[in-house]
Amino acid sequence: WIFFSHLPFQNLFKLYKNYGFEEVPLINYLNDLKNEILEVEKQTPFKGELKQMQKFFIHVENFILNNGISNKNIYYKTMTHGDMMPSNVFRKDLKYIIFDWANGGVNNFFYDLMIQEFYWPDNYVWKNFHNLDLKDFYKEKNFKNLGNHFINFLEKETVQKLDIEFIKISIIFSLFEMAIKNARRHSYNSYFYDEGEKILKIVNKIFLNIEKSFEIL
Repeated sequence: WIFFSHLPFQNLFKLYKNYGFEEVPLINYLNDLKNEILEVEKQTPFKGELKQMQKFFIHVENFILNNGISNKNIYYKTMTHGDMMPSNVFRKDLKYIIFDWANGGVNNFFYDLMIQEFYWPDNYVWKNFHNLDLKDFYKEKNFKNLGNHFINFLEKETVQKLDIEFIKISIIFSLFEMAIKNARRHSYNSYFYDEGEKILKIVNKIFLNIEKSFEIL
């Protein structure tokens, strides 16, 4: 991404803007995720990984409900690419073409930012998640130096100032969406079971590191 910088994401931001933003109250978002996790567990072969994920979800749910923030914010969903990595961007002259939308769909606005750290579950941001503050999302070493672009874009589009609590919850929600989507996607054919399990193991490893960073969430 040092080579690509933020330029391919300008095309992605145009997509976000054209699609628009679905405004979802926090408590509704939480309940929707809970129901989807329970539903997907019944339909897929990844029951062990999903059971482990449910335990973390309960911690997240308790944290939100017990800290009086369940009705505090509106959260935003939009059309995301789902795997916005350098291997899915083609450069021709001065133009960038984004391809391979197989993982695309309506997810949390920060989903494509989360992906920048997803495949490295032991990275700094996950092991230090509890202590991250806004300035960490503006540092070049974190999220491929794209955090500032995502935050600034959403603040401009929604005309509000984002706080760190909002951003962290959005990132966690996008991880649940990643798990749910891939559990469904890889459960229809046994040939893809290993790939589905791999993704869920990464999600759970990230959740474990996040939980350790909080000591107790």
